[in-house]
Amino acid sequence: MLWKSLIVIAVLAIIAGGAVWISHGSHTLTKDREKVVTLEKDELFGTTHEKVEWVEKFTYGFFPDDTAVTTVYRGYVFVLGSSLAVIALSVVMLRRQKKQA
Repeated sequence: MLWKSLIVIAVLAIIAGGAVWISHGSHTLTKDREKVVTLEKDELFGTTHEKVEWVEKFTYGFFPDDTAVTTVYRGYVFVLGSSLAVIALSVVMLRRQKKQA
């Protein structure tokens, strides 16, 4: 029963992580800032120019934003990979239990 419940939890984690990833825009890389461009009109000369600002905003991506091992959890790949590993281990253990019975 433990292995079957682990499979269900892993599948739910894949679905929930995928939903969050899609809702954040399905980006390839995780981002911690967002570019905000505003158009400002110069009243004196009658021209407009762009003002670029970077706003702190976390966006969940498929891959983490850094190559360090400590930031692996920031990407959907971590959720996907660890859940698939749990599913594979659970299937192996379920087959092993059937052979013993």
